[in-house]
Amino acid sequence: MNELYLTRRQQIETDEILYLESEVNYTNIYTTSKARILAALTLGVIESRLDTKSFLRVNRSYIINLSHLSAFRHENNKLIIRLNGGKEFTASRRRLKAFQNIFLESSKDLSW
Repeated sequence: MNELYLTRRQQIETDEILYLESEVNYTNIYTTSKARILAALTLGVIESRLDTKSFLRVNRSYIINLSHLSAFRHENNKLIIRLNGGKEFTASRRRLKAFQNIFLESSKDLSW
């Protein structure tokens, strides 16, 4: 299991992370146990510490854990991503290609 170190004394198992939300110079980390952890790190700093195969930045404000992805759909020329638990995110146009590439690598049967 991989751990994300927030401080020298505080870490979290990456498998427990559902998604991360930017809040100026802080980041809210939402977990599978419905807890919210406030980290005194920017989303960009945390993003650099995460595995790019497991986590994806879907827009300026959010990073999602792909292992908790339950569904995605196109709606009005936008990509809507749903995680386990029902939380939905809209992928930015800039991040859409990265999302497509992840699924094209894992399955050649997807059509876009």
